Amino acid sequence: MSSLVLIRKLARSSGLVKPFSPRLRLEPYVVLPHVAIMNPTMPPSFETLISAFSEISNFRVWSLLVSLFGDIARKDGQELSSAAIGDIMAQIGIKPEATRVALHRLKKDDWIETRKSGRSSFYFLTAKGRKHSRDAALRIYDFGECNPDAWHIIVVETSKISGPWDDKTAGYVPLNNTTWLGAGHAPAFEHGLIIQGSAVTIPKWVIKAAFSDEFIAASINLNKVLDYVAKSLPNLALTPLQRAALRLVIVHEWRRLLFRSPALPQQAYPRSVRLGACRLVTRDCLGVLGHIDPDEINIPV
Repeated sequence: MSSLVLIRKLARSSGLVKPFSPRLRLEPYVVLPHVAIMNPTMPPSFETLISAFSEISNFRVWSLLVSLFGDIARKDGQELSSAAIGDIMAQIGIKPEATRVALHRLKKDDWIETRKSGRSSFYFLTAKGRKHSRDAALRIYDFGECNPDAWHIIVVETSKISGPWDDKTAGYVPLNNTTWLGAGHAPAFEHGLIIQGSAVTIPKWVIKAAFSDEFIAASINLNKVLDYVAKSLPNLALTPLQRAALRLVIVHEWRRLLFRSPALPQQAYPRSVRLGACRLVTRDCLGVLGHIDPDEINIPV
């Protein structure tokens, strides 16, 4: 018996199966953290959309909160009430104690700060959190294709040397244990040989090395879920909290896939990689959901 079949049987026996969830055919290579039976005969609802995302992702609460603040409250002066945060996270199925622990972790990491106003608590990004959130937003909400006009190669003496490729969001492609291909102009780095240019020919072996089976499967699965969401949204009337929660899971999953992708031009991507399709459907879904202002969801106590 496969592990997936066993998981599904255990889920049915424990009552974790959601009978209203849409049925999606997901690719292998991805361990499904939550299990739900997809029923195409049932009309879509907010719950079915959230459940579809839970099929393909094991939500880390602190990472969800990073996405939440980055999407809704990354500007100076913006803040989220503890009540709003708790309600949004509850919409996704996150328990209050898990949210409190994650908020404490982000505060300890100097990502967020808090203030009291009467009986209410409000959280806002620190200078560090705002900088990282704004830098990430430049990539997350840029829905144009990746076509860099400059490239660089960094060669180091041994594989033990650390460099800009250690930042997994930078999109460096390993050519071997000591050589890295990066998009754009090379950063300041004095511990390696740097070669820069405006033209690059990308052979098939580099493309193969750049895309793992897991990444390809993740892009296919996210594309399927996003397509389902895009078709369902016009038929749903959502509250501001539901819009915020749905934006959160869309932005979060898109961010996770995008920041794992190599910085190669779109035309170099294999057909099996659905990053470009995910980019377009994410843009469309966020356009339908619209921007969320913190004042829409900050609930007075």
